[in-house]
Amino acid sequence: MDRTTGTDTTTRSFGFLSLTAGAGFVVTSTTTTGNIGVGRARATSTRYYLSSDASIGAGDVLLGGRSLAALAPGASSASATNVTIPAGTANGSYFIVARADDLNQAFESNEGNNTRAAAITVVAASALKIQSESATASSGNINILPTQDIDGGNKLVASVVGQTYDYSVNIPTAGNYMLAVRICNFPSASGTSTVHFQNASGANISGPLMLLNGTQWTTVAAASGVVVNLPAGTQRIRMVVDSLASGGTQLNWFAITPVR
Repeated sequence: MDRTTGTDTTTRSFGFLSLTAGAGFVVTSTTTTGNIGVGRARATSTRYYLSSDASIGAGDVLLGGRSLAALAPGASSASATNVTIPAGTANGSYFIVARADDLNQAFESNEGNNTRAAAITVVAASALKIQSESATASSGNINILPTQDIDGGNKLVASVVGQTYDYSVNIPTAGNYMLAVRICNFPSASGTSTVHFQNASGANISGPLMLLNGTQWTTVAAASGVVVNLPAGTQRIRMVVDSLASGGTQLNWFAITPVR
C-alpha cells in the first residue's frame, strides 16, 4: 500500500447541534478534519463513538463516520454528519468522540492529536407526543395525508416557507424540557428543511431543527442544545417553517421530553 510520510491528520474542531438527546434520536455532528503535516494525506475516514469519557476505549459504541478525500498540507475538510444515539442507551452524561484517520489509512508523524470529544446528555425517553396534523390554527392551509411511518395515522405536509402551526399542549409539571420532531422528506428532495418552535409569548424555544433529507422516518432532536423551561398547564406551542427542501417535508409528530 502506498503511504505518504510526513502527514498529520487531526480533528481541528468538533461539536454537534444537539447537546441533549433521547435514545434513538439523531444528532448532527459538525467536524473539521485537517492535515497539519508537510506531506499530502491520502484519503481517510473520521469516525464517531459514544463513550462514557472523553477518550475511545473498550466498550465504546461506534456511531458512524464519514470518508474524506486526500488532503494537501494545510488543507482541511468540514462536514455535518448525522449519527444516532443507540436505542436503549441509559439516561446520563456521555461524550461523542470524533477520531480522524480512525482506520489508520494515513502514515502520520503524530497519532496523538486525532481525537476530540464533546459532551452530550441522554434524557428520559418518556415524552408528551403531539401529532403534527392536530394543529388548532395555521397561517395557511393544513395539508394532511396518511403516513407510512411505523405507528401509522396521519402526517402533516409542510410546503410553504413562513407558515405557522399552533398546538395546544398541556405541560404536566413546570420544568426543563427538550424538543424533537419526527420527519421524513420526499425521495427526490434537494435542499434543507428547518423549523423552530415558539412559546405563547413568541420566543424561540428550540433553535433551528434541521429536517434531514432522506426517505426514512427519523427523529431529530432540537438544535443548539436548547433546553427550555416551560410552565405547567395548557399553553400554545407554535411551529414555524423556516426553510423547505424541494417538494416540502413530511412531519408525523413532535415530542416534548422532560430533562431529569
